[in-house]
Amino acid sequence: MSVTDSTKKRVAAWLARFNRKFDVEKTAIDLRDMVNNYPSFRIPVLDISDGIDAVIGTAPVKRGSVDPRKQKKIPKFLWVSLADLYIDPRFQRDVAPNHIKNIEAHFDSRKIIVPCAVKFVDNAGKVYFCIWDGGHTVQLLIRQGWTHVPVWYTDVDDLSPSELLEAEEAMIGLAGRSMISINKTFKRPLGGYDEFMILWETKDMDAMSMMNIMKANGCQPYRYKRQAGDVTHFEALWEIYDLQNSAGIKGSYLGRALAFHRQHWPKAAIEAEIMRPMAMIYQMCDLQLGKMPSSEFDADLGKYLISKFGSAEAAQEGIKASYEAAHPNGRDKHAVQVVSGLLNIYAKHINKEAVAVAPVRWNV
Repeated sequence: MSVTDSTKKRVAAWLARFNRKFDVEKTAIDLRDMVNNYPSFRIPVLDISDGIDAVIGTAPVKRGSVDPRKQKKIPKFLWVSLADLYIDPRFQRDVAPNHIKNIEAHFDSRKIIVPCAVKFVDNAGKVYFCIWDGGHTVQLLIRQGWTHVPVWYTDVDDLSPSELLEAEEAMIGLAGRSMISINKTFKRPLGGYDEFMILWETKDMDAMSMMNIMKANGCQPYRYKRQAGDVTHFEALWEIYDLQNSAGIKGSYLGRALAFHRQHWPKAAIEAEIMRPMAMIYQMCDLQLGKMPSSEFDADLGKYLISKFGSAEAAQEGIKASYEAAHPNGRDKHAVQVVSGLLNIYAKHINKEAVAVAPVRWNV
């Protein structure tokens, strides 16, 4: 972690209270390791807050000094009738019917994200609520037959009479800024590592199968490269797992791709653009030739890559550089570049057995 000495001291002082150590970075505090310090396997949120203070500094407001229940300028909760809900396109995105169909297939009333709205009162005294986040959820609930929708709303009750004259434009501005803040500025995307671990910990069958394959090959999922066998590129991991053999079975190439990497670079974290291309090669050979390459194929190819490039990272970077030199206007994806480079290397420099034909040919 590239930080000042004072930050390092704060983090060290916070970590000193725990028996089991865990990684602390600006980008992530490893809660899955931190929880091992608690017999209940539940972490108090105030303990996490102490860690955040250690990393980014003292909070701008004294902890526990504000009772939000006594504040006016905060949102409130209400069950709102469908007849009182509206969309103002000035501060809401277009509606996507296909997205509603996708989430409808997995509807569970226990997992509703409460929509956010601004409360307006028109000249006739009619109260209505304009949704600024959760428009798709509202439409989903309508299709589920609900009469009312849970809403977290902001109103204008705390404005002075003069301010009320400008309330609508002001609240429209607030709603627009809020929509952007929630959906772009403040919402932290769910990362690949977190998504995978949540699926595994909640007994998703595919995630459990992938974890078993990783463990069998001395590998483990992690947020970033830390030690030998760490798998950190989850888009590639899922892509490889989803590769099907002729019988339609998934996962059959992932284990061998990991074994290839661990065999030749046992002290390194897993390089995605070696893992993924090797799995693709195994599938290509399996489907095109009716059989997987021999173990000698792996041994010979790995030995050559080490002699020519050294590390797995250097190998994939070297192959990509060679592709770009040979095909300066080429637009093949990185995985295809490395697949082709590996097959071209084998055909030119080893060539002991028949393998799949490289999608793109050049001398590497």
